[in-house]
Amino acid sequence: MVLAQSWCPPGATWTYTYTNGWTVNGVARFTYVADTVIAGTPSQKITWHVDGTQMGSPISVDKPPIFTSVNGDNVNILTDAGFDTLYYFGAVPGDGWGIATVDGSPSFGEVVV
Repeated sequence: MVLAQSWCPPGATWTYTYTNGWTVNGVARFTYVADTVIAGTPSQKITWHVDGTQMGSPISVDKPPIFTSVNGDNVNILTDAGFDTLYYFGAVPGDGWGIATVDGSPSFGEVVV
């Protein structure tokens, strides 16, 4: 018997403090809602929603869905440029990768273990 934690079990929900760094502050909730296939790659559809304030006024906004895929220890996120590393569970201290941007723009930083 093998026991393992999957990246994204059906129905998984994550809740984070959210800010756009300027006008929006609140909470973002991400929920894995379905399996799908993108360009032949088995993928997970994750919806997300933001509740909070924008410049002091209450907001409740559904954001565009996110799509992830798993390849070994890599969890990838779909960007305009294709799938890119989101997490690397096989990383060891000193490993790093660029922060993926969903619009495919250049990474604005790096994750280093």
